[in-house]
Amino acid sequence: MELKQLISVDYLRENFTEVAGRIARYGEVYVIQNDTPKYVIRPLEEGDSAPPALSREAERAAAGSTAAARRLSAEEKKLMVRKLSSTGKGVFVTYYEHFKGQEDPMVFLAREDFTVQSKRALASTARYIFRQGWQHHALRYIIQTGRAAPEVIQKAREILEREADA
Repeated sequence: MELKQLISVDYLRENFTEVAGRIARYGEVYVIQNDTPKYVIRPLEEGDSAPPALSREAERAAAGSTAAARRLSAEEKKLMVRKLSSTGKGVFVTYYEHFKGQEDPMVFLAREDFTVQSKRALASTARYIFRQGWQHHALRYIIQTGRAAPEVIQKAREILEREADA
């Protein structure tokens, strides 16, 4: 990523023509809001009439490509760690299949002592990790840091091995 690819919302509003030139030159730009990249702007492919429903990384993952093998940028890793911390490593690994399957958190988190709002927030942050295609990165992070219960680390290993074989 080039520094010239980072733009503020205000800069986008005031200098759209210049931003369009950057998109043409670099392929995409990142819109920063509150000091965090929030949006990616890229041109539509020829023949496209609407933006794709999935990000390019999610499309590669859905197509069976190894999006998980792609290295995360420093910003992506920081965001992934923050989302993982919000969800909790133990909760993420324990309910991995439920989050992956987009199941109702009120059902699978019923036995947990969380408020309804907390259950929804946990599910939302965990699903964000999946939407970004970062679930395997998150599992590797849990394993490598060793800052989780041994049974959580072991289950994270098992999930990674199982999904690598699939």
